[in-house]
Amino acid sequence: MRFRTTLRRRRTALAAAAILAAASLAACSGSGTAKNDSGSPILTVANGQTGQFTRNFNPIPQTANTPTYGMIYEPLLFFNQGKAGDIQPWLATSYKLSADGRTATFQLDPRAKWSDGQPLTAEDVAYTYQLAKDDPKLNTGGLEYEAIKVLGAHEVSITTKAPLYTELWSLAGRTYIIPKHIWEKVKDPSTYQNPNPVGSGAFMLKSFSSQTYTVVKNPRYWQPGKPQIGGLRFVMYGNNTATLTALNAKKLDWAGLFVPQIEKVYASKDPHNKYINTPLFVTELTANTKAFPTDQAPVRKAISLAVDRAQLNKLAFSGYSPPAGPSFLSRRDQGKYLDPEVGAVSLKADAAGAAQVLADAGWKKGSDGILRDGQGRKLTITAKVVTGWSDFINALQVIQQELKPIGIDFQPQEVSYASLTADRNNGKFQMLIDNAYGGPQPYQMFKYLFSKKLYRPVGENAPGNYARFTDPAIDTALETIESTNDEAKLKPAYAAIQKVSAAQLPYIPLVYASSLTEYRDTRVTGFPTADNLYAIPEIWQAPDSGYVAMRLKPVK
Repeated sequence: MRFRTTLRRRRTALAAAAILAAASLAACSGSGTAKNDSGSPILTVANGQTGQFTRNFNPIPQTANTPTYGMIYEPLLFFNQGKAGDIQPWLATSYKLSADGRTATFQLDPRAKWSDGQPLTAEDVAYTYQLAKDDPKLNTGGLEYEAIKVLGAHEVSITTKAPLYTELWSLAGRTYIIPKHIWEKVKDPSTYQNPNPVGSGAFMLKSFSSQTYTVVKNPRYWQPGKPQIGGLRFVMYGNNTATLTALNAKKLDWAGLFVPQIEKVYASKDPHNKYINTPLFVTELTANTKAFPTDQAPVRKAISLAVDRAQLNKLAFSGYSPPAGPSFLSRRDQGKYLDPEVGAVSLKADAAGAAQVLADAGWKKGSDGILRDGQGRKLTITAKVVTGWSDFINALQVIQQELKPIGIDFQPQEVSYASLTADRNNGKFQMLIDNAYGGPQPYQMFKYLFSKKLYRPVGENAPGNYARFTDPAIDTALETIESTNDEAKLKPAYAAIQKVSAAQLPYIPLVYASSLTEYRDTRVTGFPTADNLYAIPEIWQAPDSGYVAMRLKPVK
């Protein structure tokens, strides 16, 4: 089983007026002082979640609370997305791949133990992966397991049907080990919410309510000297203005908030207000290819043509997010894998071209100005967005205005985070705005977007491929990438995916997503910086936030 990323997103944006109001309130507010019994600081953090917290700490599905992944439960290895090829030990001290790449053997750290004091052994690791092997509902990574063997008290091997060159991250970096002695008593691990988690991580749950919960230092944590902070208190705000107000009022120690004019409204307000931007993802419109009218390629192409991405960046993303290219590659990977043909395609706004594409497909405007197909069906699209994520909301409103003149009735719909996640996973949407998340290699993003292994019919919970789009050329290319580490074979395979993606547009690229992390250095130090990006610093990013949290140091 595997978790892709915890809270899929993070941040909220603010209208300019709200920003100024929030900033003016900051001067009147105090700072956080929470500590544990030994005097270590308990940080107050906000990860951008809206609605209410649910007491779900099950590390198997993708809907548990942020600290589940990396703070309470741990993977075997840590993959630093901020630095190519940087793989660090976690529960495993080392690993070895077989000559054919299909078997990974892990040596576990013998010091590892569960928060109830029981030792963490190879039996626990094997049990975790055996669950995924035996039940497709628990195999959220889509790996095809062949054999899982306990080789010793602290040694385990896992064999898959395909090589693990590109899947080691999913296998060892995104699978969270659970204690066999507890979970073997759980009737259905796929639906169990695990309200009182027993993990191996540096933190453990202390208190919980629908508006706040706290994880504190695990007194039995097995890595000597970690963590040094007393814990983290996760809080939720009703809207984005309140979140920035709290940030500027020094009531938050760590946040993942999209803040327009961040220098002016945040960084300049206090020398201890710090931030870092680590853009690795692509903001996109996910089209449900199993729902009318987004199942039609000309409709998706017309939308892509009509969107003015430069204007979108200016009006919705405060200039932080340059227009994305059609390749879907992150800027990090373009130099190596960008297909020249796809890279030459311009995504400059072309409303006339969009109208022509729809006309050629048989769409005609009615008396209300809205296009209709040959059966008289209107070209009306509802696009879902999380309530309170104002940058995304603003983006959809800009797109709405750009699509209206060509006859597309584009209707943004705000829903809670939980609703959007459930609807996306079950295919109950026409279109939504999201980020395409990647990993250490471009393969992870393409797998997330297109893999048939992650495909589920509408009505079934999908761990990825939310557009529910499949294509034989992409399937073949992904299989090639999975089977080799030969660059001569990888480049044409990546090119094949880019060509299909750019032509069919099941995901419409918008901008390269900014990824702002705000923190204060008055109580703790040790956050990743541009010069020392030892992990991605976003509080919503898993398991990175756990990796960072146990390396923070209290200010003396």
